[in-house]
Amino acid sequence: PTIATDKSEVRRGDNLVIFGQSVPLSEVTINVNSEEEFFMKRVADSAGAYLLNFDTSILKMGDHQTKSKSALNGEITAFGKVVGFVVGNKNVLAGVPKKGPLRGDVNGDNKVNLIDFSIVAYWYKRANPPSSADLNGDGKVDLVDFSIMAFNWTG
Repeated sequence: PTIATDKSEVRRGDNLVIFGQSVPLSEVTINVNSEEEFFMKRVADSAGAYLLNFDTSILKMGDHQTKSKSALNGEITAFGKVVGFVVGNKNVLAGVPKKGPLRGDVNGDNKVNLIDFSIVAYWYKRANPPSSADLNGDGKVDLVDFSIMAFNWTG
């Protein structure tokens, strides 16, 4: 699954919104890594979105990280991208990520839609998929690749 936070720095005791996209109706495990690790579960909605309002009063001041993984029908992804944040004395909104090539646009038409889904589905669990279909570059097409595609879906 993808993951992001609403703040790059959060005032201790305020909520940090952790959100992202996964496979629709999958169980998402969100990990907040501090001296002690915290694990919370959410179910992605029918569009694949998930959200957690995390109370930072249980965290110490300083740098922290969060990451997520998802499970559906007995398949479990590895933890995805790690997002860092700081627990401090003020709230600083997270910046908007810069636009780049559209991840998941397998056929190069500047859209992520059913055509791209079809191509990636063909390579699902097959040997030696092309790099265009292996969206996370791990040498295979699996649930993680479909999660990336869902996050970038344009229709």
